[in-house]
Amino acid sequence: NGDKVGIANSIACMCGGWDLTPGGDCFAEHLVNRVGGGLLSAIMNSRYGWGAYVSGYVPGPSERIDTTFYAKLLTEGMHILGQVHHTAKDAWVYYADSGQQYDMTRWCIYELNLLGDPEMPLWTDEPIVLTVNYPSIIPMGNQNVNIIVTSSGSPVNNALVCLQKGTEVYVSDYTNVSGSVILNVTPTSPGQMYITVTAKNHYPFEDSLVVVATTYAYVTYLKCSISDPTPGGNNDGQLNPGESVEIPLWVKNWGQSQGDNITGMLSSADTLVVLSDTIKNFGNIPADDSAYTGADGYDLD
Repeated sequence: NGDKVGIANSIACMCGGWDLTPGGDCFAEHLVNRVGGGLLSAIMNSRYGWGAYVSGYVPGPSERIDTTFYAKLLTEGMHILGQVHHTAKDAWVYYADSGQQYDMTRWCIYELNLLGDPEMPLWTDEPIVLTVNYPSIIPMGNQNVNIIVTSSGSPVNNALVCLQKGTEVYVSDYTNVSGSVILNVTPTSPGQMYITVTAKNHYPFEDSLVVVATTYAYVTYLKCSISDPTPGGNNDGQLNPGESVEIPLWVKNWGQSQGDNITGMLSSADTLVVLSDTIKNFGNIPADDSAYTGADGYDLD
């Protein structure tokens, strides 16, 4: 099928038994690992599958789980692969030890495994393009970012919107019926912030916005080190229980104006931490410059 690879469920025995082929791949692994074809994912049994009870035809537990997968996907609006797979199995947990026509249900729940990316969205229709409106430039600091998601001129409900910038920002939420979502962010440095939007039966949207330095002074924590010489510490540069340490610390002014008479206070809500020498004067910090406590940093016991 060229590059239009799909997913497959099977009630067959052993197809997903990755431990049954020492030094090689089982059938499900071959399908997923195939270069130039194969499957995006395979949902297959690592041991025996259990099919129909033929007297009067009562579906077996493997059939029930597999058909429930498609019921969740096609009738309940679920579209994330791992979520659909998990809820299909979870639907039969109540019957796991019921016996008779439900015999071996626990076995089948345990052995049916997903080989593939559990976060992959599944398409049940021809995917269409998302239109996303958001500010192209935002300043540093705490703020709300309003994002509106539409498709063919109509709002898209329940689209997942994520903003990410290094380790400073990682937030996500779903749009409402108006296609709108507000995300609170606090970027602490200039640069790119990435935006990703996904929705059922839509192509993913990926882009970025720019975080710019503010016109005023904006001073934040930059980095620190641990100084733990003997006798209060063991000189390994790590904060260990029972040690007395110095914490030399740097701050940076990300703004476009000088910050005057900058002081920093270190505090902790942890009752097991004893702080002293907690206020440091960094003086005046020019725009885009940093300042240092010196080797005599904050004291922590």
